[in-house]
Amino acid sequence: MNVITFDGRLTKDAELKQLQSNHEITVCNFDVACNIGYGLRKKTIYFKCDLWNKRAESLHTYLTKGIQVFVTGELSTEEYTNKNGDIKTNLKCRINDLTFGAESRNNEKFQSTEQNNEKL
Repeated sequence: MNVITFDGRLTKDAELKQLQSNHEITVCNFDVACNIGYGLRKKTIYFKCDLWNKRAESLHTYLTKGIQVFVTGELSTEEYTNKNGDIKTNLKCRINDLTFGAESRNNEKFQSTEQNNEKL
């Protein structure tokens, strides 16, 4: 079973894209920085995350830089060659479950959405 669970913060606002081959498929891409270790051994790991279809469409406006998220998904790797000709590897996560952190829920966007939902 290929499952990873981590938490972190978005490094930039999420991007929503429609796939060219089929406009019915939508993907939301964003990067999450995850701190591991402590003290002198503390480091940051970056994950490239994909959220698909209806969930991508409904959540992309809330996925902004600095928002804390808890993610569960499938881990994969992607190799690429940088400008110097070095081969690098990205960690990718196809998201199965995403939860916003408590700080994120206090964000103005969340509060306005909750008020709009109460009116419905």
